[in-house]
Amino acid sequence: MAGVGQRTLRLAILVILPATLAVSARATELILAHFVSTNHPMHRAVFVPLAARLLSDSGGELTLRINPGLSDPARQYQRVTNREADLVFGLPDYTPELMLDPTDSRSTGCSYS
Repeated sequence: MAGVGQRTLRLAILVILPATLAVSARATELILAHFVSTNHPMHRAVFVPLAARLLSDSGGELTLRINPGLSDPARQYQRVTNREADLVFGLPDYTPELMLDPTDSRSTGCSYS
């Protein structure tokens, strides 16, 4: 009986180990959402080079997926807080009620839940 158990254990290790290595070898993907078109200077001169730089500087461990041209600029803040995106390009003037007031001593920061 011990032989069967050892063979089962070896088989499990042979199946699980490559799957574990494959998961750890995958890059972490970050998502950048923005509302401008792909021919906008921010997309071409900032976001695309940022994606390339993240990939090269991290040795391939970080990638940046860019979701361009999302139609509602006022939703950028919400895209981060509800985890649709890791990074966004937004303008505080579109959603001033969501931004901190640096002159208000009660402004302590954002709460993420």
